[in-house]
Amino acid sequence: HQDATVNQLFKALTHLKEVDDRFPVNAAITLLYIHKHNPCLKQDMEVALGFNSASGSRNTDYLSKINRLRKPGLDLITKVENPNDRRQTVLTLTTKGEEFVNLLLQTNENMEGGC
Repeated sequence: HQDATVNQLFKALTHLKEVDDRFPVNAAITLLYIHKHNPCLKQDMEVALGFNSASGSRNTDYLSKINRLRKPGLDLITKVENPNDRRQTVLTLTTKGEEFVNLLLQTNENMEGGC
């Protein structure tokens, strides 16, 4: 069972590296949190993951269509202001994000090779 878990984790990390060889671990955790609580409030995600507001923004910007440097991002999530409370931001996976997370979560039973 441990070998299967390690193989699955290895495959997931390999996919993250293929998207961006510097994919931040906190962004990956953020993505998985949003998947689990889809949709969710940015503030709830920050509390659950122990992020401050700046860290939450940095990670969600990285996963959004446009990153914090105003350059194309990964487009895995959307960030939308809550119309009922403008202080809140609603986070949702995009279709691309859903597909990407599902790819990360697939088990890899055909993992070959070794060290």
